Amino acid sequence: MEEPNYSTTSALPGEIWAECFAHLKMADHKSLAQTCHFFHDICLSFIFKSITYRSELKCESNSFPSQLEQLYLQIEWFNQIVLNPQHAPLVRKCTLVYSFHLGPSVQPHRAENAKMANKDFLGTLLKALPLFINLKEFHVDFLNVMDTVILAALAAHPSIKLVSFPRVIFGDHYLNPRLKLQKLHIGDTRDVKDLKDGNVSEKLLDLFSGPHLELVEVVSRTYSHKLFRALAKQGASHNLLYLSFELKPQDIGVLYAFLVTCPNLQYIHWDTNVPLGTVLPLPQSTIPHLQAYQGGPAAAGAWIPGRPVWKAVVHGSWDKSTVVEMHVDKRSRETRHAGSANGLSDRDDEYRVTTYIRGGVTVSGNHRGRHQRTKSNTPP
Repeated sequence: MEEPNYSTTSALPGEIWAECFAHLKMADHKSLAQTCHFFHDICLSFIFKSITYRSELKCESNSFPSQLEQLYLQIEWFNQIVLNPQHAPLVRKCTLVYSFHLGPSVQPHRAENAKMANKDFLGTLLKALPLFINLKEFHVDFLNVMDTVILAALAAHPSIKLVSFPRVIFGDHYLNPRLKLQKLHIGDTRDVKDLKDGNVSEKLLDLFSGPHLELVEVVSRTYSHKLFRALAKQGASHNLLYLSFELKPQDIGVLYAFLVTCPNLQYIHWDTNVPLGTVLPLPQSTIPHLQAYQGGPAAAGAWIPGRPVWKAVVHGSWDKSTVVEMHVDKRSRETRHAGSANGLSDRDDEYRVTTYIRGGVTVSGNHRGRHQRTKSNTPP
């Protein structure tokens, strides 16, 4: 590795170099890390920013010995990062991919070897988490029943802000202390099958601290009502701004009880392929600051009127008799200040937003009655 040409590298601040390198691929980062000490230090932050720790043992085939060999190589690679005081603090995001299956005809000595390797894999992860002092995100793709010890280790980590469970089976539904997260994702919109429940009889999924959450996305009819019950029982979720969920129609009462505890919610997305009948309107005191909605027409008609919604995306095909026209009076503080500077009165600042919704097409009004027509398949 060469010493850097400081007359060249110092021509731009390190932050500018980092911004440029952010657009490169991982292979480029690894190549540039070998050029000089200056580029090496910049590239390391990209190389170790996101890592994946993987174990997918399926102990019933002839390839089983090679699976064990690959697993121990994975553990060795992971340990090299964990035990390096320069590399471990660079990890911001860690993804755990895990599955473990012992077939009924596996020979006893092979089964013992598999169990030992599995124990080593999970033990290495638990030792690593405290050493990732700057870890912000943890993603869990866990095909077995979720290990409570891992959840407890995540709850003890001081810097984790986001945890996602695209695939998970929760066995234990209680955790003390709870995970204190800002963002929580359960389920995967790309997965047609819903998540399995490891404890059907439990009514609550009480693993997460409600007062800390700012964003909740629970794409699972299996767990959404359990999570909502648990969060509502904890009291007000003042910080929650964004809520996206799948829910069985018969659990809407649980949802309404939870929404009462979300006074500052601004965005709501009900993802459902089941046609809903009548949806009872929410009391005006519930989610009074709602600004954006995405979902079906029944909930749109029940939740949007009377709230300062400026954008809505409604799924489904509607005929002319079912087009919803909503008039929402809204006052913009930013425009009021700008209006005062231009000699406009407070009355000039008031404007009316008219939203026409048909088949996933949103038409939303801007200031002075101008309208913008947009198609959207993404959250507003």
